[in-house]
Amino acid sequence: MQRWWQVCGVVVLLGAGCDSTPPVSTDPPVPVAVPEQPAAESSQAAAAPSSVATEATISGFKFQVPAGWRQAELSPAQQGFVDARFEIPRHGDDVKLTLSTISGGVDANIERWIGQFQLPEGTLPDSETLEVDGIPVTLIELSGEFQGMGQEPQSGWGMLGAAYAGAPRDFYIKLTGPSAAIAELREEFRTFVTSAKRQ
Repeated sequence: MQRWWQVCGVVVLLGAGCDSTPPVSTDPPVPVAVPEQPAAESSQAAAAPSSVATEATISGFKFQVPAGWRQAELSPAQQGFVDARFEIPRHGDDVKLTLSTISGGVDANIERWIGQFQLPEGTLPDSETLEVDGIPVTLIELSGEFQGMGQEPQSGWGMLGAAYAGAPRDFYIKLTGPSAAIAELREEFRTFVTSAKRQ
């Protein structure tokens, strides 16, 4: 009789420990797609020349810089002789534009430019004088064999130059490179030269 009551007690205890409510099913969380982040611009694109005209202040003049030109650092050899230089990447490394404040007078410096070229027989430099912000400026164009700037002679080369007769020192802009590139840049060079405003 005692054993029968023990069995019944176990059954009652087991029944009391069971929950008659069925367990609630929980679905796993639905994964959420993370929106794609826009790709960062490459450093090469960030360093590309501007596609619009910009301004640059050099040696007391403010210039409108044509689209596609970019100002570059001076080389150690240029420091102290050149105030600034620009690159025009679409025409390659041979095309060079420098800006300088040099003493000695406009006539002497233009003669020095002419002396850097072996001009074709019977030709003379093209030149004109105009006024830019109240300053007389001589424009000159040369073509032939270029022998200047400490490099090997280059045939089929050209130069565009601008000499500002200012005070207390004169100011010069010089563009050199293959004749075809110089011809293409003639109007941009003129626009750059005539945009100068004294600060």
